[in-house]
Amino acid sequence: MRKKRIIPILLVVVLALGLIFILASNSLADSVSVNAPAAGAGTADVVVQELTADALKIVTAVVLLAIGVAGTWATAKIAQGKHLDNIATATGLLTAAAQETVGELNQTLAERYKADSLDGKLSDFQIGQLGKELLTLTKRKLAAPVVDLLEAAKTDVNAAIKGAAESYIGELHDPPAPLLEDILAEYRLQEGRSDG
Repeated sequence: MRKKRIIPILLVVVLALGLIFILASNSLADSVSVNAPAAGAGTADVVVQELTADALKIVTAVVLLAIGVAGTWATAKIAQGKHLDNIATATGLLTAAAQETVGELNQTLAERYKADSLDGKLSDFQIGQLGKELLTLTKRKLAAPVVDLLEAAKTDVNAAIKGAAESYIGELHDPPAPLLEDILAEYRLQEGRSDG
């Protein structure tokens, strides 16, 4: 968050300093040409004044170039930040679609497969079938630009779907660890019972 605020401020400061420098150098160049020596003055003074005016024009051009480079750099940094935000959003959409698909497959195919088996467990073949359905159904839920963005970011979309699904399945089977506050509350309740 902090970097996002610094870049525009830095850009404004660089532009303001460049503008001040350009205005100062132009007014100095104008004063040099206005204060040109009268006819009959030494040629050395004329040459120095001409060189000074030319040097100021060159410095002004260099400062303008530097401002352009700084603006391009800042724009690229801002675009890079947006690109990373877009990738994070696309990953979140993929994760949500995979979790939704796991729930759907659990209610439809997985429950039926378990009911049909003698031991109530899924076979390796059935797990493979569920994996294929997971990929197919999750990709259908994702918009093409989301998949394109993830692939452009060199993300293995299939592996990301499987990883999100496995993580969600793990959460379904293993409840999350209790928070420290919950443990302390339970401890306080037990302490209160033993005192009374």
